[in-house]
Parts: sequence; structure tokens; C-alpha cells
Amino acid sequence: ELRISNEALERFAYVASHDLRTPLRNVISFIGLIQRRLKNHNDADLNSFIQYAKDYANHMNRLLNDILDYSKMGERRLVATPTGIDLNQIMEKVFPMVKDDFREKQGILEVGLLPTVYGDETSLIRLFQNLLENAITYNDKETPLVAVQLHSVADGHAVFCVSDNGIGIDHAYHEKVFEMFTRLHNMEQYPGTGLGLAICKRIVNDMGGEIWMDSSEGAGTSVFFTLPLIEVEHEQQSKEHGSKAAMAVA
Repeated sequence: ELRISNEALERFAYVASHDLRTPLRNVISFIGLIQRRLKNHNDADLNSFIQYAKDYANHMNRLLNDILDYSKMGERRLVATPTGIDLNQIMEKVFPMVKDDFREKQGILEVGLLPTVYGDETSLIRLFQNLLENAITYNDKETPLVAVQLHSVADGHAVFCVSDNGIGIDHAYHEKVFEMFTRLHNMEQYPGTGLGLAICKRIVNDMGGEIWMDSSEGAGTSVFFTLPLIEVEHEQQSKEHGSKAAMAVA
């Protein structure tokens, strides 16, 4: 009964978020039209109100997209066929998605040599994209540093770490941040929907892994997660490349 109830809730979330996207896109379009019509208007308050409306409408659109993605994960788990995925190739696809965020903050992204794991490509792209976006977003350092690396290997699983030198998270919230709609800061401070880490947890759990973090306020964050490892591929990569690491400076 619990499984059926969860599936019904996911289906409701999918339908609700899907059906709300079209009218919301229309609202965003009309706000943009009003903003263009009044671009030479001298009323500073009016211009400010319109910008607020546009910002919150765009935030709502991002929220609906994240709810839609989260609710579709149950379907993806049923239809996706896990295969061997080279995470180095995943990072090559993720980097263009986060490049502008790193460039805007003059951040540095370091990526170590990663193994081949057993999983779904689309989900893995979203996993690393979310983690990197979080790492650069919640970072006020003059030079934000973010690193992705293989941490260890045990019992057929690889342990990965995405670390940063950002604002950090109090220990009391280490588990709560992986729940849906958890936000520790208001939208004016740091943009986000409160679903990024919940989506990461769902992806990792669906692949038979676990996810957790080590962090403290002002001292950065390290997010650890496990994925099923294809041992042969990992051993071959290690022999061919040793401890080679790639560094991208945005």
C-alpha cells in the first residue's frame, strides 16, 4: 500500500507540475513584454516590482522543472537499462552545463581520474551537475575551489567525493538537506529550489548507493556518495593513467 501511495503521489506531482508549466511560461512571457514596454519608464519602484515578479516567476519555473524531474525518476528507474558508464565522459558532458557559473565566480574545478561505474547516463549527468552547481552557488570565496575525485573503493562500490571551500553547513542539517524542499537560506541570498540534493539522493539510492556529507559552517562541504563499480574497467584505467588528474579553470 505504501508503494502504491508513493507512486500515486509521484504521478500527482508529475501531472500538477507538467500542467502548470504552460500557464507559467505565459506569465513569464507577459512579464517580459511589460518589462520591455516600460524599459524607459522613470518610475524606479515600478521597474523594481516588475523585476521582482520576473525573478519569482522564473524561480517557480525552476521549481516546477525540478518537481517534474523528481517525479519522473520512478519511471526512469523502471525503463532505464543500467550499463557501464565512464565517469570521465560524464564530466566532459557536465562541464559545459556549469561552465558559466564557474566563470562568473572565477572558480576553479579540479577533476581527478574517475572509474567506470554501473548506472544510467542521464541520471549520472544530473547527479554531478546538481552537486557542482551547489558547490559553486553556496560559495563566497574570492576564488571558489571545487574538486571531484574517487575517494576509495570497497565491497564492489566506489566512494566519490565532491568537495568545496564554500560556506559550509551546520552538522544539525546534514541529513535534512537531502529532504525535498529543504532550504537553509532565502532566495535573495542563494538561488535554488530546495530539491537539488533530494534529486541527488534519489539518483544514488536508485543505483544502490548511499550519499552523505561532511561539513561545518564556514569550512566548506564534502559530499560523499557510492556507486556500483565495474572493477575490471577501474583496474585497467588505473594501470593506463596512474593518478593523473585533470584541472579545469573557469
